Amino acid sequence: MKINLNAIPRIWKPKATRYVELLVRAFRETGVTNPTVYAYACASITHESSWNPKIENKHDSASNTPWSGKGLAQVTLESNYRKITELTGVNFMANPLLMFIPYYSLRAKAAHFVIHGMVPLIEQGQFEAAAGIYNAGKPTYRSNYTKNVANSTLEWLAVFSVTTVSAISNHATTYGYTKPPTPSYKPSTKYNPLPSYTPTPSKRNSPPRYNAPPRYTPPVKSRYTYAKVPRNKPPVLNKPPRYTPSIPTKIASSQRKSSSSRTYFVQRGDSLYSIASRFGVSFRTLLSNNRQIKNINNIHIGDMINIPR
Repeated sequence: MKINLNAIPRIWKPKATRYVELLVRAFRETGVTNPTVYAYACASITHESSWNPKIENKHDSASNTPWSGKGLAQVTLESNYRKITELTGVNFMANPLLMFIPYYSLRAKAAHFVIHGMVPLIEQGQFEAAAGIYNAGKPTYRSNYTKNVANSTLEWLAVFSVTTVSAISNHATTYGYTKPPTPSYKPSTKYNPLPSYTPTPSKRNSPPRYNAPPRYTPPVKSRYTYAKVPRNKPPVLNKPPRYTPSIPTKIASSQRKSSSSRTYFVQRGDSLYSIASRFGVSFRTLLSNNRQIKNINNIHIGDMINIPR
């Protein structure tokens, strides 16, 4: 599948260009590999968040709770957050602010499509029925939103090199919907555990799936070492000399000025948002103390982060 970024509608090209390839990766990791679903997801993001990853819906039914519509996904209600957490393994229940991070928000959107049985409808070209499920929980719901999303999907199909003939013919008969398939998802209970979710296997020529790097485990140093002694004499137990790392002049001077900060090394699963919340500092303060970070969504295991006290 080729992604034609030049085919993005002109009004959304400056904002959407940076997130389209990330959307494809997030949906593939959730097991969704149909380009028509990618096009529908782009159309729904266009009319829900306008490709703004920091937007929050203050007027929905869950606006006064942690589970309001946030970021690119705009998923609401505690029940949806819980189901998405169980399906993806990302704890959105404990960290709802992860919805403001584009990658996690797109993972949540893909999981929402799978949970509510929207993927088969989108693959059949029944875009308005899928929009009705997403907006009101039923495929027969119609509004200006459902029509706009269905029409925008036809424009976004060209971005993913999808032949629009079959999609347009299916869309032309959307007012005679058949009964959509019943979603196979059932909430987990004590007597009805959640079934294991198996993503669709990737094709041979498809890009490799993302694998998380192994978690860094620092080497364990021995507390004491044996000093070298002549042969035939018992060893003498000595404490090792205290290690003092060499600090460059520029770094040392900056550390003298910011003596009220401490150092933290990035571990697996960390993000700048989770590090800021763990140490009780604001996200902007954390960024201002780490000018070396050029991309807030691209930090690696072992990176040094300065935490203000």
